[in-house]
Amino acid sequence: MEPTSEQLKYVFKNVCDENDWKEPIIAIIDKNDWEIVRKAIVFMTATLPVITAETAIKYSIYAEGYRLGPAGDH
Repeated sequence: MEPTSEQLKYVFKNVCDENDWKEPIIAIIDKNDWEIVRKAIVFMTATLPVITAETAIKYSIYAEGYRLGPAGDH
């Protein structure tokens, strides 16, 4: 079952910049949350997150964010 838009917005709020959601996203997440976090970032920013580092249980991720992405206000 696919997450709802409300679920994606909630997840996104936990990884985006708290002062400006359009900024690049730099976060550390649980590996188990990767799929929903990826979907939330794509849904909210139209950019693809990448895993920049990993441990046994965590991923460090980066995404350009809305402002720098193709849907951004530039």
